[in-house]
Amino acid sequence: MKYCIIGAGSVGGYFGARLQQAGESVTFLVRQGRKDQLLKEGLNVRSYLGDLSLKVEAETDEKSVKDCDVVILAIRNYHFDESTLSKVVYFASKGSKVISFLNGVEHMERLRSVINDNQIIGGSAFIDSRLSANGEIVHRGQEPTIILGSLKGNITSEIKKMSSALEKAGVKCIIAEDLMKSLWRKYLFVMMGTLTGVANSSIGGIVSNSWLNNTLERFAHELKSVAEREKVKLDDASVNEMLLEIRGMRKEWKSLLTEDLESGKRTELDSLWGYLIRKAEKHKLNLPISEMSYGILKLRESADR
Repeated sequence: MKYCIIGAGSVGGYFGARLQQAGESVTFLVRQGRKDQLLKEGLNVRSYLGDLSLKVEAETDEKSVKDCDVVILAIRNYHFDESTLSKVVYFASKGSKVISFLNGVEHMERLRSVINDNQIIGGSAFIDSRLSANGEIVHRGQEPTIILGSLKGNITSEIKKMSSALEKAGVKCIIAEDLMKSLWRKYLFVMMGTLTGVANSSIGGIVSNSWLNNTLERFAHELKSVAEREKVKLDDASVNEMLLEIRGMRKEWKSLLTEDLESGKRTELDSLWGYLIRKAEKHKLNLPISEMSYGILKLRESADR
């Protein structure tokens, strides 16, 4: 299949490289600076699963992309603006299926407001990777895993083909029977990770502290209560699996949001935590840990600026 990946950062760049490694046609839709870098230096990945250095196709204008079976949205939430949304709508109008690897679940509401459900392939990406200052993608840990699924629960030909290509490239791929449940599971994982920013500690510090470790679990059930009000069946087994996943991260690991706070970079605080608080207010839920955590993170964000 032919893929267009919007974004060539730590997630889009990594999985795009693996898809190309598996023989798929991949074009990256990026900003001019990143395009120039990719065309000059190639796409470089450093990973314990094998390094890659690839010549890639890159464009800045969606109309320059010739044929696209699947467009993958792999950017930070704060870059999902009207301009980016219009690019996604353009591809959908040409018959492309749309996959989003954005963190959280709010982006799905935006996609569903402008694209038919049968064109959306939901996705979640699990990987501990970062984009270095020189544009290299550094895969630091965590088994690269992609979860795919359709809103209607059917397994489309695109899902089958992409799953096969990813597996061929050494990426674990899981097909979700309940897509929204899968997305909320990832959302829970991401949100628990951001508690490293609240505690100003690595995940190892949180897990080794009995009070904070217990707070991690209590917070997970607060988010679960919001999911239930949104008619998503985030059961106890799913919560426990994500708790096991986050507690199993390498001890020095911190979430991307935490690293952004520490370096004074722009964060995804509003799209992740703001969304949770807005939904809690909508459903009149009292979430003491979530409300306190959001306040601390907002304070840290403003202080860092």
